[in-house]
Amino acid sequence: MQSPSLTEAFLNIHSDIIGFFYNKLHCIETAKDLSQEVYLKLQKAEQKKQIENPRSYIFTTARNLLNDHLRNENRRSDLLKENSQMLWMEASPSAETAVAAKDELSILKKSAKEIPLKSRQVFHAHRFQKKTRKQIAEEFDISLSTVENHLRRVLNHFSEALDCENNSKK
Repeated sequence: MQSPSLTEAFLNIHSDIIGFFYNKLHCIETAKDLSQEVYLKLQKAEQKKQIENPRSYIFTTARNLLNDHLRNENRRSDLLKENSQMLWMEASPSAETAVAAKDELSILKKSAKEIPLKSRQVFHAHRFQKKTRKQIAEEFDISLSTVENHLRRVLNHFSEALDCENNSKK
């Protein structure tokens, strides 16, 4: 007597396969999806070779798919935990960091008043209006190197103000 084809055997035990997945996962939709994947794998295998014990082959395929599914779910869960932790860490700076940032902002605001007007305007156009150096040079009718000098002067002034404040705290 010839053994039934994999497709016939699968159709005979389809509800058993769904039950196998459901008992392990407790989700009927996932159980149905995985049973469909078993069916697709069986279609490919049936074209390649004749299987002597179709029921055993089908349940082995189902068990392997279940293991793959669980491994993927565990990995996905781990990645979600890692990403969630990174998001929360970045979203809420420590109180110490927030106070330090406020202090630095206060220092920069005070020192900005000491910068010549033209340099402040060039810096503002570059940093806050997002204009290119070339656009600024054309707008202010100055050379590109002069724009660079203004920007360098402002950044150096800010850096010196912060350094001076940090040194006075020590």
